[in-house]
Amino acid sequence: NIPESGNGIPDILDEVKYELDWMFKMQESNGGVYHKVTCKNFPGSVFPEEETDRLEIFPISSASTADFAAVMAMAARSYKEIDAAYADKCLAAAEKAMAYLEANPGMGGFKNPSDVVTGEYPDENLTDEYFWAAAELYRTTSADSYAAALNSVDTSKLALGLGWEGVGYYGVNTVLSTPHADATLKNKMQGI
Repeated sequence: NIPESGNGIPDILDEVKYELDWMFKMQESNGGVYHKVTCKNFPGSVFPEEETDRLEIFPISSASTADFAAVMAMAARSYKEIDAAYADKCLAAAEKAMAYLEANPGMGGFKNPSDVVTGEYPDENLTDEYFWAAAELYRTTSADSYAAALNSVDTSKLALGLGWEGVGYYGVNTVLSTPHADATLKNKMQGI
């Protein structure tokens, strides 16, 4: 029972699109994705519309860019059959983010400035984020370049998890559920 109900698109995808549209705003023209938008301090338990402090946008980070690439590649698959133009937009954004990562290796993790006390989400090991992004793009596109990116990852350095810091299992699960992934790659994932 949302305003978009009855438009021929599952309500869950209408809700997801609302959030994806916001995520598009976080991508810079060079493909990088800003780390976060917050006030300098937590406002306490208030409704968003009651937050009156100035919002700050924080620099591009590899973690946010890689996570964005993975999510947008997934979205491209999810919307392909119901909104091809939107799916194409998601895929283009994902590929642009991945190109940014490849052009800017070794950026390191994000650190809050000294006057900011909102969630930092620090992460120095970005191997798993890159791996997840490559896995989702490979599943979505079947492109050899993303298979090569997957094969280039030292899987012993993956932060294995299903949370905000360790996302390695998202990539592993994606590879294992990719019909066109070759047996060697799938075997490599099963050994993790």
